[in-house]
Amino acid sequence: MLDKSYVDIDAHLAAAYANKLLGDAGSEQLHRSIAQGLLASILKSGDGKTAATAWKVIAVEEEYEILRAGRLRPSSQAETPANGHWYDKLTALDAKDAKVTLYFNIDLVHEREIKAFGLT
Repeated sequence: MLDKSYVDIDAHLAAAYANKLLGDAGSEQLHRSIAQGLLASILKSGDGKTAATAWKVIAVEEEYEILRAGRLRPSSQAETPANGHWYDKLTALDAKDAKVTLYFNIDLVHEREIKAFGLT
């Protein structure tokens, strides 16, 4: 998985777990640190509370990594254009089933999809 996308958070977490099972503490820590760094870079890009302060992601999968890290369960997702940008508005539920709304800037994801489907 990592040979296709070295910035795949899930792949690094899987590699960390596999290395833990293999008893390779150094490789486990390396992959865990990379996954934590990737998550931190997303969280530093905004606070996710509004479209204006949306977290910037390079893949939709990263949105779900943020939800998992926050122990949130996805409820709904809507792609929304605003102010010349594209956003995913995710509604999630916390441990007490309270609704939480989060915003992700998906400009890079949207641009890649347009190119992939030849829509430019």
